[in-house]
Amino acid sequence: MTSKPIIEFSHVTKDFSLQSHKTFKEFLPALFFGEKTVDKFTVLSDISFQINQGDCVGIVGPNGSGKSTILKLIAGVMSPTKGTVKVHGRISPLIELGAGMHPELTGRENIYLNGAILGLKRKQIDTNFQNIVDFSELQEYLDQPIKHYSSGMYMRLAFSIAVHVNPEILIVDEILAVGDSGFQAKCFEKMNEFKKNGVTILFVSHSLETVSNFCNKAIYLKNTQIVKEGNSKIVVDSYYQDQITSNLKRKNSTISFSKNELLPCYITYIEHLNNKINNIYSSENKIEIKIIITSKSRLPNINIGFSIYSEINNFTIFGTNSQIDKQNVVLEEGTNDIVFQIKNVFLTGKYGATIVIFKEFNKIIDTKTIENIFEVKNPQQKEIGVARIEHSWKI
Repeated sequence: MTSKPIIEFSHVTKDFSLQSHKTFKEFLPALFFGEKTVDKFTVLSDISFQINQGDCVGIVGPNGSGKSTILKLIAGVMSPTKGTVKVHGRISPLIELGAGMHPELTGRENIYLNGAILGLKRKQIDTNFQNIVDFSELQEYLDQPIKHYSSGMYMRLAFSIAVHVNPEILIVDEILAVGDSGFQAKCFEKMNEFKKNGVTILFVSHSLETVSNFCNKAIYLKNTQIVKEGNSKIVVDSYYQDQITSNLKRKNSTISFSKNELLPCYITYIEHLNNKINNIYSSENKIEIKIIITSKSRLPNINIGFSIYSEINNFTIFGTNSQIDKQNVVLEEGTNDIVFQIKNVFLTGKYGATIVIFKEFNKIIDTKTIENIFEVKNPQQKEIGVARIEHSWKI
């Protein structure tokens, strides 16, 4: 099949307005006397690119770089301030997953409501209804109001509806960041099916390994511009190298980060609790890492993700989050300490980590990737690999 442009951005700029008046009382003089009420800030500045039919494109970059804005421009949720966006094909947007669902309605009723919002006619929903239910695995909860659903159940239903639109273009915004591993695998299996069938996929994720392995192309955004685009592995490596060297200061066991006052909460620094000198552990030492998060206000229902990767090949060894581990995280106004304890099963080598703060189901607030967060040295080691797996012999 001959590739052709299915998405075209030509000199696109997107500006947003920042309201300077916080109360209605402050807003009234501006309303009647024409005083300035807003400040403009630019998210995307004169960017151009093309995506061909059948491409699977990952979009990477720091928070606020315009990744989700690009997806919303493609989905038609918003329009560019300058330039043109051309899209040729039927779109299924997995951006604000389940945004059209009503908490007071049942799962069954929301399938029809959300399906209609996504452009399906009732006959199409009737045809796909059982497939949607089977994919979500929520048959026994179908007639319960979704306000009683857990976040994982909510995501299952919303994803199941969205992927049965039979799209020509699938746009995915970090929707697989939470939820149980079994359903995540099922979602990726479905996305791989779309990929094999020539569906064009745009995928925003902070998981660089996923972008590198799943996508054939990538776009790296930073400071309103496209820094690099092309082969996904080359682009991801470029972003990875930038990420681990910027906004990071080390002092013995403490790693601090630049403040980001635009975020409701952000990672301030991390600290090793039981290794204050050089973050080098013998194989017997437990690893305890304290994550300090600054929050502007009290924030309930926060989800903290922590993953560890080997610096030999950037391969993720293990990842989890507080929701998976059934830990309720509430951030109080000011500084918050969260301690992550790891049994040291690692073999000699250097290990990095990615720490993520989620809000609600899938919205990433802040993320930090740290190169060489700890190192393990064991001169007597005979085994090979990256981790010591408990095992026994029976002969």
